[in-house]
Amino acid sequence: MRTRAATLSLSHKGTEFSLNISKNGMELIYTFIFNLINPPMTKLTNNHILGIQRTLFDHIKANITTFSDEFGTDLGEISGELRLKRIVRYYVQNPMFVKSNDSIKITTEYKLQSDFEIHYGVDYQIQIDDKTAVLPSEVLIGNEIPLNNLEIWYKD
Repeated sequence: MRTRAATLSLSHKGTEFSLNISKNGMELIYTFIFNLINPPMTKLTNNHILGIQRTLFDHIKANITTFSDEFGTDLGEISGELRLKRIVRYYVQNPMFVKSNDSIKITTEYKLQSDFEIHYGVDYQIQIDDKTAVLPSEVLIGNEIPLNNLEIWYKD
């Protein structure tokens, strides 16, 4: 079976523009645009959405075989910051946790099957000091997060 790709090539005012992207890449672009217009992740924080968008951009970029515009042929990196798994995210409300002087540890971990861990993420919603935090599993080390890293995961 042959995979279809979209190819665009044009010249404008002496600049060559070209793009060759797979069908999957086009679908990812549609997903990116749709998510910008109508964000489906209302339970998540702004940092979740940015992390998911970074991952989506990386996946789009991986599906582009040829690119050129007035700035050159390199799409570059959008950010070296956190990427979050975008395919499926499990949302766990009120998990048990322990707060120490310098960290929070989730004690009721939502364990994914090993086959799914590469693509699926887990978000833990906790109430702490009258605030709601939503912690992505990708930032937990040993199910723990330092208190000084918690601020960016509070819901607005």
